[in-house]
Amino acid sequence: MHTFNPEDSVGSIHVPPPIEMQPAAPSWAILAPSATSKWKGFNKIRYLFIFGESYSSTCIPSSMGKLDPNDEEPLGVPFPGITTCEPGTPNWVGHLVTEYAPNPILVFNYAISGSTVPDVTLQIERYFLSDSTGPSKRGIPWTAENSLFITWVGLNDLAISPYPEEPIRELFNAQRKLYTAGARNFLFINVPPIDRAPACTLMEMYGVDEDDREASLQRAAARFLNWNTALAASARHFASPKPAPLTPDYMPELFVDPAVRPPVAVAEEQINEGASVMLFSSYESMSAILDDPEGHGFPEADIKKMSGSSIWVDHMHPTSRVHDLLARDLSRFLGKI
Repeated sequence: MHTFNPEDSVGSIHVPPPIEMQPAAPSWAILAPSATSKWKGFNKIRYLFIFGESYSSTCIPSSMGKLDPNDEEPLGVPFPGITTCEPGTPNWVGHLVTEYAPNPILVFNYAISGSTVPDVTLQIERYFLSDSTGPSKRGIPWTAENSLFITWVGLNDLAISPYPEEPIRELFNAQRKLYTAGARNFLFINVPPIDRAPACTLMEMYGVDEDDREASLQRAAARFLNWNTALAASARHFASPKPAPLTPDYMPELFVDPAVRPPVAVAEEQINEGASVMLFSSYESMSAILDDPEGHGFPEADIKKMSGSSIWVDHMHPTSRVHDLLARDLSRFLGKI
């Protein structure tokens, strides 16, 4: 994963409110109001197709063209796969399919550690759409109704640049490739509050003066919120049966450098008839844990610990216990839609 630099400046993007709220879970949904929707509920999903980076990865790239999940080995590799959690422990993918899915689910996971949005485009093209090893070419009986396409990306992009415009535009153009191939159920996961991870909270380890830490944390927090607001705006746009141009608007309270105002990211104008687009907030789920660690079974002192912590494996990757709670929240979220 790329090194995050909390000193970089950020721009701000305003997002309109979501179409549909899900107050019973720490997350929310955007659903296209379409009579042709293929979303019949989480209990009807048989296949997950996952794209992204280290928070989601369960296998190495050389295995991805040969994935053959079954009910005994739902990840297509020996459980729990290769994750960035503690050795031999599952991430949210493993927890979801073994503990929280209402019915058996088979996973085609193409997420690769260190990936950015351009890498997600390659994951879609190289593995899912492959003429030789793609699921459709191998006769996997996935359909628009029995499959959910999940993308969780952004942290590595934000380590390279604080501006979400270009990567999010590319992200949704890549989703259009999935739509053209027959995908109709889309789930996006936004980025968690890494400004509260040891990578940022222990900035003295990186030589950041104490006087500069508060401003640096504010810049870091704005960076992740900017991504999430831009992601939500573009997801809403992607879900709309009649997309209208997004108007740039900004959130001054988050804006750090008023001299730089990147425009709202908008993918190519397309009408995605029948697409159901959902957005799960890992930001809210992880914030709930960090706001009340003891209420979630974690010692208060572990919030800022980088090693030997029950919350963080390292500077920015959460433990399997945290992934378990993310999977629980995601399952509750999907179960209510």
